[in-house]
Amino acid sequence: MFSAIADRYDLMNAIMTGGRDRDWRRRVVDLCHPEPGQRILDLGTGTGELALTFGRAAPGLDIWASDVSMEMMSLAQAKPGAAPIRFFQADALRLPLQDNHFDVVVSAFLMRNLPDPAAAVQEQVRLLKPGGRFVFLEIVPPEFTWLGSAYKFFMFSVVPRLGRLLSGSATAYSYLPSSTQVYESPFEMLSLLREAGLRQTAFATCMANTISIHHGRKPTLADEH
Repeated sequence: MFSAIADRYDLMNAIMTGGRDRDWRRRVVDLCHPEPGQRILDLGTGTGELALTFGRAAPGLDIWASDVSMEMMSLAQAKPGAAPIRFFQADALRLPLQDNHFDVVVSAFLMRNLPDPAAAVQEQVRLLKPGGRFVFLEIVPPEFTWLGSAYKFFMFSVVPRLGRLLSGSATAYSYLPSSTQVYESPFEMLSLLREAGLRQTAFATCMANTISIHHGRKPTLADEH
């Protein structure tokens, strides 16, 4: 599904968010406090925008980026600044990577697409070094307010039509609002982070509480004492 809309994915993101998705990615980077030499993993990288944001923000990072869609990653690899990034194809629930390997694990608009968010969190925490940071950006179910009603109208009525017009696929952009409706609430996702053993967990919302950014830190041995 995502492969079919790969060449219009960035354009649709920009239109749907009014270009604010770039600001949200920068907030993810800021929460990670990246330092030269650190190893970063961007899961569900898609067209590579979050990985590239890290590359622009902090020189000297060892950035890895993974997705199931080779078509999406091919577009990412062709972008300016992508050459140093290590792209690889993998399932986010079964990553062929060793434990305690990354200083930072991040994603943008990935978690609600996975069939088992709890398992996804545990798998990503497995990859983190002690003291490593886990941050993800996601669309969340709208609240029951007039703004939430307006948001639902936009997502269910406007977005599929835009998707059909600009990408030729209404299916993918009908999936977007329906997947958001069944995704866990920000508080439920926060509980999953804590159950996976993360410390200093929190989340922030933006765009009238329709976007969340969750974060936490993997404990060190010193934290256990």
